[in-house]
Amino acid sequence: MQHQQRDGRFIGLQLLAGLLMSWVTVIGGCSGNGEEGQAGPPDGNNGGGPPPARVRFGEVREEILQDRWSVIGRLAEVSRAAIASEQPGRILEVYVEEGDEVHGPRDGEPGTLLARLDSTFTEISINELDADIAEAQANIAERTARMQRLESEYEFLAGLLRTDSARQKEVDDARMELAAGRARLLAGEAMLATLKAQRTRREEELRRSKIYAEFDGVVVRRLAEPGQWASQGSVIAEVVSRGRIDALIDVPEDLIAATGVGQEMNIHIDAWELDLSGKVVSIVPRAAGAARTFPVKVRLSDMVKMPVAATDLVTVDEPGRDADPIKIERRLLPGMSISAMIPTGEPVRVFTVPRDAVLFTAGGEVIWYAANGISGRVMVRTLFSEGDRVAVRLLQPDANFEAGLRVVIEGAERLMAPGQPLMDAELAPNQMPDGPPANEEEPNALETSGEDRAWAGAIEPSPPCGSVDSPPLSPICDKWRPGVAPLAMSEN
Repeated sequence: MQHQQRDGRFIGLQLLAGLLMSWVTVIGGCSGNGEEGQAGPPDGNNGGGPPPARVRFGEVREEILQDRWSVIGRLAEVSRAAIASEQPGRILEVYVEEGDEVHGPRDGEPGTLLARLDSTFTEISINELDADIAEAQANIAERTARMQRLESEYEFLAGLLRTDSARQKEVDDARMELAAGRARLLAGEAMLATLKAQRTRREEELRRSKIYAEFDGVVVRRLAEPGQWASQGSVIAEVVSRGRIDALIDVPEDLIAATGVGQEMNIHIDAWELDLSGKVVSIVPRAAGAARTFPVKVRLSDMVKMPVAATDLVTVDEPGRDADPIKIERRLLPGMSISAMIPTGEPVRVFTVPRDAVLFTAGGEVIWYAANGISGRVMVRTLFSEGDRVAVRLLQPDANFEAGLRVVIEGAERLMAPGQPLMDAELAPNQMPDGPPANEEEPNALETSGEDRAWAGAIEPSPPCGSVDSPPLSPICDKWRPGVAPLAMSEN
């Protein structure tokens, strides 16, 4: 019995010693004092200060800009037409599909042929009219010859009457016959004109049995098929114009006074992140319901050039040749979403920074900057955007904030407090202060290092419970390390 009690006390002492060693290990890892084997301040940060943070920089500019208000809108076609048949008939062929490009009349030639109607009876009618016209022309020739004969007889009898060799009644009859002959000739000529007009009508019907595009555009709807009967006015296809396009924006009533016809306006194509400029061509004087916004049209060209890296399109294999940016053409499409900047005030002098320089925090908008290689922070308020930059106003005076100041555009979320040294991530390793040697692999410039976390007071987590590196009697683990048998406990 005494032997069992001595074993129990011995095992209890072992447990107590293990717990004490575990606490010493954890506490020693958390409270570094610079001695060997303990965590201390990172090397090269001058007595335990924060390590240099690797960031990327932009630049502060001072510009004269005009405050603008962003309004949304969409692109709309300049012209949209439902091209229809002008006469009834059976559709023989439809030559276009949805999405096909068409063109209007050029140099006296008709536009793109869209469809063709059956013109058999029209052609037969033209042939009949040709025969009638020939007959009418023959009748006119006959009546012309008869009238000439009547004129000769009348002149002969009139001469005899002057010598009393003819009676007055004979002369009068000849004159009346001549007048009747002239009337018949005029009737024949009128009939010929009528027949020619009918033939012209039939020719026009024959021409209009082919349906052409009236302007440059693209087919957006095909509404007819071969074999279908087309009545007068039946729509064959719907076409929207190309070449020009309108940016249709809804301007609030309090900003409409600052907008005028002929004014230049910046338009942003949201889908392509593309900025364009166009002129206001019309302001519709009709407010849209309770919103009290007025439609404004800005005319643009629908073909734009967008810069694209050459390596995206071609292979650069010539020695010394760089992959210079090139431009490709793209066409703006009706219905695309846009935004426009409406001037709201006079031009003013403001500070502008890259968009990425403004960091949104719980306390407001913040800009981090580098003054003599040391970080600083200033509270700002964004005023308006100008391309890829934003105009800002300082909420507190800062003597360092001026044109040319370098501001952090990437990596600001890693900064801990003003006064931390900053390192430009764009520089090569051998150009960085306190950086690793050039022949050593450099860590990611914007990746948080273990030294940063140690300086910030973050305790490196202990090995997970159950791993081979965890202490056998760690107080933060609720189970024993695998491979280490638990000590036998005495019942006493």
